[in-house]
Amino acid sequence: MEMGLSQQQLANMMYVTRVAVANWEAGKRIPDLPTITQLADCLKVDVNYLIDAIRGSGERSIVMVVDDEPILMEGFMDIISEALPKADVRGFRNAEKALALARDQRITVAFLDIELAAGLSGIDLAKKLTEIDPKINIIFLTGHQEYSGAAWGLHVSGYILKPLTREKVLDEIEHLRVPAYNLL
Repeated sequence: MEMGLSQQQLANMMYVTRVAVANWEAGKRIPDLPTITQLADCLKVDVNYLIDAIRGSGERSIVMVVDDEPILMEGFMDIISEALPKADVRGFRNAEKALALARDQRITVAFLDIELAAGLSGIDLAKKLTEIDPKINIIFLTGHQEYSGAAWGLHVSGYILKPLTREKVLDEIEHLRVPAYNLL
C-alpha cells in the first residue's frame, strides 16, 4: 500500500528506527503482532491486510470449491479461477477430502454446495470447517433458496443461487465476513 510516507516518517509515527522500517519493507524482519497492530493503526488499514501481506508475500490464498456434480464442479472452478486470478482454487467432490485439506492448510474462502450426494451435507461441512478455522469465509453455492435460513444461522459470508457467474463471485468477495486481500 502506498501512502506517500517516507521510511523515516513512518518510523517516527511508530517510535522505531528507520532501519527497522527498511527491514520490514525488504522482508528481512517481520514485526511482532503488537507492532503489526500499531502499524495497521498508523497506516489506517485492517490488521488482517498486513498479516495477509506478510504471510502471503509468496503464497497464494486457497479457495475451496465443494460440489458432488463433476460438470458443475469444473465450471465453477473455471469461473472462480477467472474471477480470482491470484487464488489457488481447489475442487472437491468429497467433503472428507475437503476437510483433510482444511486441517492441513488455511482456506481463505470455501464455496460449498448445500446438497451433497454422499456423506456430509454442505451445512454440516460448513460447521466442521468453522470448527477447524473460525475465520474461514464460507459462501454457499446452491440451487436451493429454502436453505438460506440455515445458512445465515451459521454466519456465513454469502449465499449464491446457481447459476454461478463471475459477477456473483466478485460481489461476494467484496463483502466477505473476514477480509481477504490477496485474491484478485
